[in-house]
Amino acid sequence: MKPIKRIVFFSMSLLLFFAVAGRCGAAEVSATVQAPVQEALSGQGVEPVGLAVSKDEALRIARDLFPELLAGKDLNAELADDYWEDVPVWQIGFQETAYSGGRTEYLDIALNAKTGKLKRMYYNGPSTGLEQGDVPITEETARQRAEAFAKKFCPAEFARSRLVERDYIYQPSGVLKNQYSFYWTRVEKGIPVLEEGISVGVDVFSGRLVNFNVNWRHDVVFPEPGVLPQGLESKIMRELGLYLCYQIAGSSRTGPGEVPEAALVYQLNSQGTLRINPGNGEAVTGEGETMPLNRYRRFINLPEPVAGGGVVTEPGPVAPAQKISQADAVRAAQEFFQKLGLEGEVTQIGGGSTGGGVFHDQFWSYSLREGEGGRSGQSRHGNVGINVYTGEVWNYNNSEFERSGPVSGLSPGIGRDAAREKALAFIRLVAPDKMGQVVEDRQDPANAGYNGFHHFSFSRLVNGIVFPQDKIIVEVGGDGTIVHYNCNWHRVRFPSAGEVIGVEEAEKIFLANNRLKFVYFFPLAGEELRPGKKPVPVLMFEPYNEWAIDACTGEPVILNQVVVQPKEKTGLEIPAGHWAAAPLSILASSGLLPAEGFEPDGPVSRREALRVLMSIPGRYGPDQQDSFIQVSFNDLNLNDPDYGLIQNAVRRGLLAGGGNFYPEQPILREDLAIWLVRALGYGEVAGMTVKIELKTADAGLVSDEAYNYAAIACGLGLFKGDQEGLLRPLEETTWAELAAVMTRAAPRLQDIKY
Repeated sequence: MKPIKRIVFFSMSLLLFFAVAGRCGAAEVSATVQAPVQEALSGQGVEPVGLAVSKDEALRIARDLFPELLAGKDLNAELADDYWEDVPVWQIGFQETAYSGGRTEYLDIALNAKTGKLKRMYYNGPSTGLEQGDVPITEETARQRAEAFAKKFCPAEFARSRLVERDYIYQPSGVLKNQYSFYWTRVEKGIPVLEEGISVGVDVFSGRLVNFNVNWRHDVVFPEPGVLPQGLESKIMRELGLYLCYQIAGSSRTGPGEVPEAALVYQLNSQGTLRINPGNGEAVTGEGETMPLNRYRRFINLPEPVAGGGVVTEPGPVAPAQKISQADAVRAAQEFFQKLGLEGEVTQIGGGSTGGGVFHDQFWSYSLREGEGGRSGQSRHGNVGINVYTGEVWNYNNSEFERSGPVSGLSPGIGRDAAREKALAFIRLVAPDKMGQVVEDRQDPANAGYNGFHHFSFSRLVNGIVFPQDKIIVEVGGDGTIVHYNCNWHRVRFPSAGEVIGVEEAEKIFLANNRLKFVYFFPLAGEELRPGKKPVPVLMFEPYNEWAIDACTGEPVILNQVVVQPKEKTGLEIPAGHWAAAPLSILASSGLLPAEGFEPDGPVSRREALRVLMSIPGRYGPDQQDSFIQVSFNDLNLNDPDYGLIQNAVRRGLLAGGGNFYPEQPILREDLAIWLVRALGYGEVAGMTVKIELKTADAGLVSDEAYNYAAIACGLGLFKGDQEGLLRPLEETTWAELAAVMTRAAPRLQDIKY
C-alpha cells in the first residue's frame, strides 16, 4: 500500500451552499428549527402539555450543569424543535456584547424538553485568566477531559460509541488551533452509525468545555447488515469510475497579484456521498431510494482532456487587487436589469464577501428603486451582486420569491428537463461567454430539488477537464421563474494533462487503498427532509474521508477541506522532553511549522513569525481591507505569497511600512515584542515618552525604540527571562521561544477587536 499523502482542497461547493443559504438572511445552519413550536405558542404564554421539563426546571438544570459559566447571568429560554431527533428542546443562553473592543461572550445550551438531558452546548468567551498558566494543555489531557464530559452528560450513549481515531487534524489553514476536538461515533452491531455520536471540544488554553453535541436517535431498530457481495468494488469502477479534475489546495498562500495553481487528481464520479445497497449493489440516495450505479454518475459525456500546455485564465483580480468604481458597478447592474427587460433607477442596498480558502470574493448588491415611499431593499425585481474586482454578475436573488416563499413542491410545476433549459437560457443571457465552458454537475436527488426549487450546478471546464471549485449555480421555481443565480469564476493556473497516469491505473491504486465497509445511515424523510427514524445498512468506501488519486504521481490523497499532516508524514519531530513541546505541538497541528528543516531551537524568520502572529483568530478577517493600504516595503513585490497578510498587518498597525521588511532575516526578540504589544492594542502606551520599568538584568541592552514594548510584554507575563534573568533582546528568536510566547498571548489576542 502506498503511503497516503494528505492534501488540502478547498470546497467551493460547500462555500456556495452557504452563499445560497445566506441569500435569505440565514448565515448559519442551526441544529434547531424554531418556527413550528414558536408558532404554536405565540401569544399564549403557556407551555405545551406533555413536557416533562418546565421552563423553570430547564433553567435550573442548565445552571446546575454549568454553574461557573452561568453564575450571575441573565438567561433567556425558548422552545425549539431539534432537527436530528425531532423532539422539543429548551434552548437556553445569554449574550453579552463587549463594547470596549473585547470578544462578545455568549453561551447556547439545548436541553431535551422531555428528559432534561443535555443535547448541545456551545460557548464563546474569553480564555484569559483561567488555568492556562504558561503552556497550553496537551492533547492527551484534553482527550481525558472530553471523555469525562461525555461520560457525565450521556453515559449510556458513550458506552455504545467509539472514538474516531484520525492521523490528521481538521484546522482552518494558517489559523492557530484554539481547541481540541474529539468525536465518538455510535456503534451498533459492530457497525458505525453515520452522523450519530458525541462530539466534544476542549479549549487549548483553559481546558474548559467549549462545545458539546450529541446526535442519538432512541427507540430505533437496526437491521442486520448482511454480507459484502463479491466483485462489488470492481463493479463500481466499471459503472461509475474515476474522472480527471483540477483541485486547488486550500492551504495555498497567494497574494493579491498571485495566481493559484491547480493540481490534477482522479476522483470517484459519484453524484454525492457514495452509499451502496448491499442487496442489489445499487447506489442509495440521500432519501434512501436506490438508483442504478450508471445513473448516479456526477458527470456524463465529459470531453477528452486537451493535452496542451498550462494556461492562466481570466477573469480575476489583477495585481494589485483593485476594485472597480461604484459608477462601473452601477452600470453593470443597470445592464443586467435591462437584460431582464427591466428599467429604473439602480440603487445600492449592501454587499458581501466570501472566503475560507484560496478565493476571497467581494460583491456589491443593487436593486431597482421602488416607487415613492418604497424601500429599495425589497424591490420586487430582485437584487444583483456585482463582483467588485471584475464587474461581472456574481449573484442574483429573486426578492419576490423570498417574500412569498417557494412554491409548494415541484409538482404540478414544470419538470426537471424544462427547468434545466430555463437555467441554461439564463446563463446564456447573463454570462454567454461561459456557456461553452461548463458541464452539468449532477447531484443527489435529495439536493437537486430542495426548498421546492429545481437546483442546478454547472462546473467549469478547462482544457476539457472539470474544475469543480468554480461553478455556476441556478435555482428555478416550479413555475419556471429564476429564483437564484451564483457564479464563481477565478483566475487560476492550470497545468497540462500530458503527463498523467491512465484512469485504469488510478482505479487500481484507488481500490488498493480503499475498501467498502458497512455503516448505518438515516435517510432523509418528510417534506422538510429531516433524518428519518429507520436506519439503513449501506456500504461505503470511507465514511469520514473523500479519497482521490494524484494524477501525476499515483499517490492516494484525501480531499478534505483542511488537513494538517502528522509528523510521520512530514518528518516533523518535536522532542518529547523539550521545554516547549506543548506550545510547539499547537503550532504543528495548526500547520504553522515548516515541513522541512525544522529545529525547535533554530531561528525564526520575520516572515514566519508574522504568519504565526497573524494566525491567532481575533475579530478581523482577510476581507476587512477596504482601504487597500499599499505595502511599500522595498523588498516585497505584489506576487509575494504573504503580500496580503503583510498588508493586513500594516492595516492593523503591527507594521509601519516603508523601507525594507527583511522577510527572510531572523526576527530579534525585541522586534517580536514590538509586534506583539502593537497587536494587543498597547502601541500608544508603549509610544509614551515616559519609560516603563523593565526588571531584567540586561534591560540596558534593549533599544530605545523597543524599551517600553519589552517592558509591557514582560509585565504581561508574555516574555520571560531565562534562568539567569536575561531577556536577551538582540538575540534571534527560536521556534521554541516563538511558540511559547504566542500560546501565552493567544487568549488575549483572541479577545481583541480589529
